[in-house]
Amino acid sequence: MLTTAAFCLLISHDDAEREYAYTKSADTALAKAEQLGWVVVSMKDDWTTVF
Repeated sequence: MLTTAAFCLLISHDDAEREYAYTKSADTALAKAEQLGWVVVSMKDDWTTVF
């Protein structure tokens, strides 16, 4: 389904200081996002506030 979506967004949980970082098993999802041209949002670099 996501391969035919008009807009895809992947949230990268990469901020270990403010939230738990789920980067160990995210390699496959991040590689797929790059391959398909998805927008990747980094919690560490792109979010001002993390709840």
